[in-house]
Amino acid sequence: MNLNRRSYEIKLVTPAFLAGADQQQPELRVPSIRGCLRWWFRLAEHGAGTSLEQIRKKESDLFGSTDKGQRLILRIRPDGPLKAETPSYRDLPFDHQYLWFPLRPERNSSQPITRPALAAGTSFKLEAIVPPSIQNGEQVLRQLDDLVAQWVLFGSIGMRSRRCAGSLWFSSQLPSGSSMPAGKTNIERTLGDARKSLPIELVVGSESFAKWQDAVKAAGNHYRGQRTKVKENKGRMALPGLGWPIMKYRGANGDKIIVDGHDSERLASPAMLKVIPDGQKFRWLLVVIKRPFVDWIKSGEGEVRQAEVVGNFAQGFETASAPQPSFSRGPRR
Repeated sequence: MNLNRRSYEIKLVTPAFLAGADQQQPELRVPSIRGCLRWWFRLAEHGAGTSLEQIRKKESDLFGSTDKGQRLILRIRPDGPLKAETPSYRDLPFDHQYLWFPLRPERNSSQPITRPALAAGTSFKLEAIVPPSIQNGEQVLRQLDDLVAQWVLFGSIGMRSRRCAGSLWFSSQLPSGSSMPAGKTNIERTLGDARKSLPIELVVGSESFAKWQDAVKAAGNHYRGQRTKVKENKGRMALPGLGWPIMKYRGANGDKIIVDGHDSERLASPAMLKVIPDGQKFRWLLVVIKRPFVDWIKSGEGEVRQAEVVGNFAQGFETASAPQPSFSRGPRR
């Protein structure tokens, strides 16, 4: 094995909405992947209690910086031509629409989603090369093995990647060389081993589905049900803490939501959903960040710690459900 090179075989489990300069042409780009890897690196270091200054130093040691130059070269090798698709939003089940609502057409329009996606099943190789000038190249690649495993197993890529779009998985084996797990217990064990210092909580769906679309539909229904439960138990103040859109929230006094002393349009959601293979079937996976990057959320109604809102979100998620709407229009946010 060449210690200065790695190759990871990755596939898309669900369509990925991502593009370059041409928004009508889906494109898998190295900067997008590099950004994902940096995000998961920061989360792992945040979970380990590393200071912001040290996170920046470690990140530059791994990825490089303007001062140090590039320490890690990434390349994408598609397994054949990239296949694009433009699914019809109106043909999706309601709970699927709910998760992908930004992709909806204009109200009462029969037009399909206007943003093409890389099709589910698309596979590619991610190649990583450490330049010979880097003395600790083997150590850099070992770090990268763990990081790529965390991104692929827990993360996704592209628009609505926290809501089941762009779900990733390894095509055949983990970076460690182990084969991909099958069965809920084995999947949970593999995910637990890969988690390491990540401050996350995991819920693997108990039911498996023949189609990835059905796994997305089930995840969307549980998510809608849990949203209702949180709002009933914690009130409207809890919703921004989970990234739910009360963007220009105004209470009786006309107050906005304030996050750590600053006006906020919206927070990134600490609850992430994706679809994972289980043999020839599919399950949904919920990943909840237990140590959010922000702290206090305040408004005219009071204040709440985001960690308190997030803490119980995974509990009861699989038993939460929401009734199907009786109308035919697209879902509300």
